[in-house]
Amino acid sequence: SEDCLLNGKMAASVIKGAQEKGSVLTLKHFALNDQDVNRNNCNVWADEQTMREIYLKSFEIAVKDGGATGMMSAFNRIGYNWAGTSYSLLTEILREEWGFRGLVITVVY
Repeated sequence: SEDCLLNGKMAASVIKGAQEKGSVLTLKHFALNDQDVNRNNCNVWADEQTMREIYLKSFEIAVKDGGATGMMSAFNRIGYNWAGTSYSLLTEILREEWGFRGLVITVVY
């Protein structure tokens, strides 16, 4: 969804419902996944405000409100750095700031 608030609230509800039945869901692609074609060779450029207000907000809601326990990193690069190795994204924001304690999956080609 282009509406990050609506997307986050819907994801949180689905996560809660699935977890009540014993399932673990993995959200993907965290974060800034702008395209599907050639996405592992894509560089996305955004400032921190844009990232937090648009790209990260739905994931934040899914983690904080939905209690997400699974996350898959994106294939793209954020600036020059691959999303799957971004310490600031996967550790500082996801784990330390949002309190995520689940599994993060990264895929290398």
